[in-house]
Amino acid sequence: DAPNLWKFAKQGTVFTNHFSGGNNTYDGLFSLFYGIPSSYIDLCGKYNKTALIFDRLKQLKYQINFFILSNANKKIFESFSIDYELINYVNNENEKFLRDKKITENWITWHNNLNKTQPWFSFIFYDSLHGPDFPHDYSSLYQPVKSTHYKTFADIVGRQGFINIYKTSVHYIDSLANQILTQLKQFNDLDNTIVIITADHGCEWNDNNQDTWGYCTNFNNCQIQVPFAIIAPKLYNDNLVKKVHNITTHYDFTPTLMKNFLGIQNEITDYSIGADLLSSNTSTNCHLVIQSGGYRYFSTDFMVGCIKNNEILTFNNKKIYFLDKFNQWIFNKNINTDYLNQALEYMTRFIKK
Repeated sequence: DAPNLWKFAKQGTVFTNHFSGGNNTYDGLFSLFYGIPSSYIDLCGKYNKTALIFDRLKQLKYQINFFILSNANKKIFESFSIDYELINYVNNENEKFLRDKKITENWITWHNNLNKTQPWFSFIFYDSLHGPDFPHDYSSLYQPVKSTHYKTFADIVGRQGFINIYKTSVHYIDSLANQILTQLKQFNDLDNTIVIITADHGCEWNDNNQDTWGYCTNFNNCQIQVPFAIIAPKLYNDNLVKKVHNITTHYDFTPTLMKNFLGIQNEITDYSIGADLLSSNTSTNCHLVIQSGGYRYFSTDFMVGCIKNNEILTFNNKKIYFLDKFNQWIFNKNINTDYLNQALEYMTRFIKK
């Protein structure tokens, strides 16, 4: 589906058991950059708390830029208290595929004009999969049909039609990302640059025959498991290979960069619930805490999912229940209070007393 990204990712380390910190864009990106559960989103917004990794990058005089779309994406990054001048918005194109194309062009222009004596950090957010969307005349391996809404379109064309459209959008994004990779190669930047490929959340294709499509409805693997690859100089890749099959999460992104590349010596537990992917002593994460953004977008529910051993403990402001990884109810099961207490500790550890 993404031949260029896949070929490039295999030069580094592909983590095959990786999970986002949310089943939607807001919570997924928050877990990636902040390294903590998205139960802290509202507090960080209220007190204008920027992610520590961005503060550290600015301290080290990194040239920083975020290449994203406007509208919902803009609101997300503004809520992260990122300086306005660091965000490159694209808001003058009507269709997502055109905006993604423009994002790629903007990044290439920015990269061409960098001060090569200073380090740099960039984040590129392609949005065509939130559609999905691609050019009307795009030639790909899959059925070139456009969609409007996950559920609506699935009702019209069926599951395979939906999958074909999604794959076409992936293929289109891959063609854009390849322009970024080509630029890095031409500038010989790959010898001293870390490239991370991932996604904000997964996408469900009615995998469990429950008529659920897209995201932000449950915590099964279809909606929270995402690709994650780190392509780094060989020295680091040799260590990363040891971790390829462990459970890894978006919470690991920030501590891995902070500890190994940005000079932070604090214990990771001081600022994240994640782990260092370059540490040979890192044990497999025993469970994840994943907060849904459903109450922000679709309802007034506050929902949290805790995942352990392929079991999902979901609780909101009304009830608590167990599900398996196929989103089926598990009955007559006692709640492990130690497990629940650990999840609650994660969600409150960083609140100043």
